Amino acid sequence: MAHKNMQTLSERVFSAYGTESVREIARKSDIPVSTLGSIVSGSQPRLDNLIALAAGAKVDISWLATGEGYMRPESINSGHHAVSIPRYPVSASAGSGRFLDDDQPIDHVPFPSDFFSAHVRSDPNDVFLINAAGDSMEPSIGDGDMIMIDRRAAQGPIAGGIYCFTYGDLTFVKRLQQLPDGILARSDNKDYADFMMKIDQLDQFHAIGRVVWIGRSL
Repeated sequence: MAHKNMQTLSERVFSAYGTESVREIARKSDIPVSTLGSIVSGSQPRLDNLIALAAGAKVDISWLATGEGYMRPESINSGHHAVSIPRYPVSASAGSGRFLDDDQPIDHVPFPSDFFSAHVRSDPNDVFLINAAGDSMEPSIGDGDMIMIDRRAAQGPIAGGIYCFTYGDLTFVKRLQQLPDGILARSDNKDYADFMMKIDQLDQFHAIGRVVWIGRSL
């Protein structure tokens, strides 16, 4: 059933969680209390925080962002048929980096409901899709490939693998390795140099999620 178009994001957040306790919502969404307080007071949320809020309440991110459509689409809750995963018009660089500057999904891509347990071992409420840009991760990820990112996997220590992350104002897809003096970002394409984000620079680093699936056309 469609829900009324609540006028503010804070109204939708409180409705989705069934409480106006910022501390309780922060606990369920894994967002710092101070950050959540700013959001419900009217600040524009970052994409990763919007995703976290939607995942924590198991609501549709498009509804949370805009108030349009369904709070909880039947396809996500039923466990049958298809699960709709949001795709964002963000090009995460597999090259030189691009701005993460748009937080509205452009569409939803259906996946079979058993795809997640059989192939990626991720909760469908924790994942989203974007397209890679550039060739620095070839042959693993090509320019324009659709990639699925599990934001929950970024909440712990960097454990190896390919991550989507921001560094400063740029968004990247690289292999990350945690080292004693910082985090090393590696490209699969050897034409591109690795770069180190040192410990005193990590305030500019934010892990958005780990890449768990890559889709491409032959």
